[in-house]
Amino acid sequence: MAKTHNGQIRLIVTDLAMPKMNGLKLAQEIQASVPDVPVLYMSGCPRMVLEQGIPPEWEGRFLSKPFGPDDLLAKVRSILNVDGF
Repeated sequence: MAKTHNGQIRLIVTDLAMPKMNGLKLAQEIQASVPDVPVLYMSGCPRMVLEQGIPPEWEGRFLSKPFGPDDLLAKVRSILNVDGF
């Protein structure tokens, strides 16, 4: 979808565990053509986080499942540096 999207990509939201590709790989592929796009990673499996090695500099860009809509909104606002939509 990112390859055919005509508009600006402002944020990648991805789970770390997916059937065909993990979230880190997905983000890397999109960032190859959109290098400055921030990423919000999420996972319900803390082991996945440790195995895939999210770097410490990405702190604040990870959301542990389960979470509610207010948590997601707060995290997106924080990453995009916006007060509201």
